[in-house]
Amino acid sequence: MYEFHTLIYALAEPLPPGQAENWQGKTCHPLPSPGETQPPFEVSFDEVLAVIAPWKRMIAELDGSFVWTSTDPTWQVDGLLMEASAGLQYVEMRGRVTCEDFDRFLEVLGWPTQALMFEWVPAGFYVTEADFRHLASQENA
Repeated sequence: MYEFHTLIYALAEPLPPGQAENWQGKTCHPLPSPGETQPPFEVSFDEVLAVIAPWKRMIAELDGSFVWTSTDPTWQVDGLLMEASAGLQYVEMRGRVTCEDFDRFLEVLGWPTQALMFEWVPAGFYVTEADFRHLASQENA
């Protein structure tokens, strides 16, 4: 199970990880800030919306906002697809979700072919997918 508040970005090329930092007992290696140069996702806003809207327990609005829940009260994710003139810029997600369902969502964004970068919102830094999964994991550090 993952618990998080994140912004997910497409990553054009790998960025060098920074020095190890400890965040609430878990070690990660923050990436340099991407600035304003982040490329859009290869998949469009409309394509993502068309895929996720019919999912069971998914409420997706035309403005890009969505709520996705489990059949029991164990998890719920609130999110927003953010589009700009260049295309789908990022996805904001907040909540709890199973690892398998999170992967299902990432696949819609082109993962694992599309490299991703995650902004760990509570701490205000960017991390790799591996560090994101470590920080978001409900397991001990």
